[in-house]
Order: sequence, then structure tokens, then C-alpha cells
Amino acid sequence: MNTTRIRLWQSQSDHLTLSGSGLSQRWSQPYREHTDLYGLTHRLESGEQAWPVALELEVWPFQLSIANAASAAIRLCCADWLERAHLQRSELIVFSDYLGEATEGIAINRQLAWRCVLTRLPEGLSADLGMHADNGLPLLVGLHVMENGVFSSFDSVGSYSPASPARPWTE
Repeated sequence: MNTTRIRLWQSQSDHLTLSGSGLSQRWSQPYREHTDLYGLTHRLESGEQAWPVALELEVWPFQLSIANAASAAIRLCCADWLERAHLQRSELIVFSDYLGEATEGIAINRQLAWRCVLTRLPEGLSADLGMHADNGLPLLVGLHVMENGVFSSFDSVGSYSPASPARPWTE
């Protein structure tokens, strides 16, 4: 059985946990493609590594009413929490914890993390929480990735470690 947990951290005491949501990465292109006068396409390599530059988080309609951490100063539902983080341009740490099995029956545990800012929310996210309940499709939330890494404890934002080497523009 596969399980996925995603946690968005604003601080150690204020986070939102979503189980069963999907999270996809978009990577930078360390190359450019150029078409010459004869119509031939050439790939020009820059020699740099590819980095995650954006995330797309699936939030299911039934998750919109999930509350943030019990120890948070202000308790909000998922929709309001995301909206507040977007309006404040809050820096978030996102943890993705995947536990599953490979086709050969070997256990897989992927623990990925990113430092992000929310860039896109679904239109009218919190206007009417019940409005989205019947269509059966996830709402897509966009995040800009500033740094990627790993974590060692799903329950502690302090366990986040950025990837090494650092991105060229952060050194």
C-alpha cells in the first residue's frame, strides 16, 4: 500500500498536513534548443545542473476544511491558511513523505523538501467551500521553489536540510 503525506510549514507551530495529495515538480532546463535556417534543431548545453523551479500541489475538495496545526496561534481551515500564506507572501517549507513499494516488492521511502512561496491559488478557493465538493477534481496550487533538500523528521521543520551543492545563484 502506498501512502503520501505532504506538510506545508510556516513555522514549527503552524503547519498544514495533507494526506493523499499529489505533488509534482517542474525542473529548470539546463539547455536551449535552437532551430537553424535549414529547420534542424540543435540543443545547446550550458553545463549546469537542472533544479526544481516550481511545484504543483493537488488539494482535494474534501481537504479544504482541514485545520492547520493544533498549536498554531490562529486556527484556520486549509483554504484560509493557503490564502493567508499567499497574501502575506510567506516563505513555506514543504515536506513530501512517500512510502510505497517498487514493482519487485522492495520498500521505497522518499523524503523530499523544498523552500517555496505560493504563486497561484485556484480562483475563489475559500468563497464557498461546498462549491468544489461535487466535481471530483483536485484544485491546483502553484509554488515557486527557491531551494530544495531533504528532511529527517516529518514532525520538525528544523530537520530540513538544503541540497548540496547550493544552486549557483545562492552561493
